[in-house]
Amino acid sequence: MRKLYLFLTGTVTILSFATSLFAADIGVTGIGARATSLGTSYRAISDDWSGMYWNPAGINQIDGWHFGLGAELLLPVGSYKPALWDDSTFSITRQTETRSEPKGFFVPSLGVVRKLFEKFTIGLGVWVPLGMGAKWDLLDTAGYNSAFPEYDYEIDLKTVDIHPTVAFKLNDRISIGAGIGLVYANILIQQPLFFQNPYVKGEIKGFGVYEVTGSGLQDSLEAAGGLISEFNHLVAESEFAISGFGYSANCGVMAKINDQLQIGISGHYYGDVKLKGKLNALLYHPANAQAQQYLDSVWGDTTSVLNRIDLLNAAVSSGEIKEYEKNAILNAYKGGTSLVYTDADAELTLPLPADVGIGISYKVINENDRHLIVSSDFQYTFASVWKVFDIDINDGEDAFQFVQNWNNSFRLSFGIEFKINPVWTLRSAYYYEKNAGVTETLTPIFPDINPRSSVNLGFQYTIKPNITLHCGYEGIFFGEQSFDNWVYNDENRFYDNMAGTYNYRVNNFMLGLDFNF
Repeated sequence: MRKLYLFLTGTVTILSFATSLFAADIGVTGIGARATSLGTSYRAISDDWSGMYWNPAGINQIDGWHFGLGAELLLPVGSYKPALWDDSTFSITRQTETRSEPKGFFVPSLGVVRKLFEKFTIGLGVWVPLGMGAKWDLLDTAGYNSAFPEYDYEIDLKTVDIHPTVAFKLNDRISIGAGIGLVYANILIQQPLFFQNPYVKGEIKGFGVYEVTGSGLQDSLEAAGGLISEFNHLVAESEFAISGFGYSANCGVMAKINDQLQIGISGHYYGDVKLKGKLNALLYHPANAQAQQYLDSVWGDTTSVLNRIDLLNAAVSSGEIKEYEKNAILNAYKGGTSLVYTDADAELTLPLPADVGIGISYKVINENDRHLIVSSDFQYTFASVWKVFDIDINDGEDAFQFVQNWNNSFRLSFGIEFKINPVWTLRSAYYYEKNAGVTETLTPIFPDINPRSSVNLGFQYTIKPNITLHCGYEGIFFGEQSFDNWVYNDENRFYDNMAGTYNYRVNNFMLGLDFNF
């Protein structure tokens, strides 16, 4: 009863702390300090509670009761410098390199395993399998609109998987295992939306402002400083908060070739998560009194043959432009704010990437109190399910696309574990992972900038024969990514990416505690 109480208490703790999730991309690497210290080359080992995630067939190697806790402290460091847009500064972006907000993210996990019979083992795990997070202050809003929020980019994507597992030993050499889980997903995305200033471009979604107002207005706005690079876009701050439930499943096979060699194959599948929530967006207008005076004079003139306001209203009625775009045309330089969305009902179906992998482990030294294990894993992740997401607003009243167009990716890892004596064990690993993100949709919100390399170190200290402590470090290094092509989405009427130079790295400190009863 006490074991069950400890597990339930830990489960509540994970559900509470999961709100602080961070990872470099959509997949969290660390479930179990031992597995992470081995660079995730763990499919062919999987002989502790974290095996429920890596290869559920492996938990058949556990005797009696086994309980484990894991925690990671991730410290990401990123920087971004925007590229030029049409040979000028892009909107109000800072032209110097800007670092992400320094912040640590705590990622917990736990599991309990029980061998019921010689060939049958059950377990229950709770972990954070997928997620990402980042926070940036990239815009210089002082001369644009001082009311703009201090932090303009932020994402917190978290998932929690509660995952019962079973494993069965077919014979002395082959075991199989499987699990199914309930997944809770919660997403908060805050980011600026850059709408092209209709007076800089001369039109907005086909509605020619100078065709209606006359070309003389352009000369007046230029003289008033309304067409400088700082105003080449009108900027809205959006907040998208949604949550929902889905399911997960995994299965695996463990083959013991002999006393030294094991091979493991396993994979994960995630059902689509149905998400519902709210969308808010507020358009911030720059303040230029002289430029706005020209706009008021032109749009307020009803003596022309065709009333300009009537033409503008007709464009809204026909769907050529949206109501907030009409407001942007009339009040482009008025300062203050105007509403785009207020607590609008939003729905999104979110696919989560599946993966499959194979691993091998070999005991170079295989003694009772001493061993040397080398292991390697290859994992293929179907990240291309992150293509284009249609977000439905107010039951079909409006909609826009969330574009990612990610590619599939893979990870190749190598690990080594040396048990020196009954008390001390050392671990080291390296892995390479291809990035899934593409420059056409790359933003500081999703900093999957380049392939990454990871160097992992760790040790195990046996406190008592049934209690072990695991500690480790993971350093994840990304190559610099630089590109200058800004991608404008005509459908959404804002940009899918943020062109510029990106740098990123992550320091991860890991701790684990295992108990055997």
